[in-house]
Amino acid sequence: MNLDLINPDVEFPDAFALAYAMEDGLQRFYLVLEQEESREELKALYKRLAGFEDLHKERLLKEYQDMDSEGVSPDQYLNQNRDAIEGGELIKDTPVTIVSEMHNLIDILSLGMSIETQSLDLYTRLAEKSTDKNVKNLFLDLADEEKQHLNFITVEMDKHVAA
Repeated sequence: MNLDLINPDVEFPDAFALAYAMEDGLQRFYLVLEQEESREELKALYKRLAGFEDLHKERLLKEYQDMDSEGVSPDQYLNQNRDAIEGGELIKDTPVTIVSEMHNLIDILSLGMSIETQSLDLYTRLAEKSTDKNVKNLFLDLADEEKQHLNFITVEMDKHVAA
């Protein structure tokens, strides 16, 4: 699923642009959820989840600049893929619809966990499929970051399930 987002022999600038667009899409999604949410505790969690994507984007930009890549810019790819989010999905429901279905922290953490799990899976499969070493390493690094996000969400879920 979603392996058709990118060709196996893609070069680093295009792989970077895809990853950046998905991270940016998920960040925007969480920020809209935060804006639509009225409960302060839930707003704070959406903001924290959006912050993870900011860190991904900063690291991706640094790596892109270090590679001295030319060609595809993040903005060019973002303009073509405004609805893509991390994990390779397109946003199907509006944030307002999603907020109306979120009743507590466990609901939000479950949503975050499913998105991060899907992202981990996609990045791992894209790395396996890649024929370019730099692209493979990019996707493996992103997969490792998704594992860290999953760990955070798991710890938070354990705190609130036990409460």
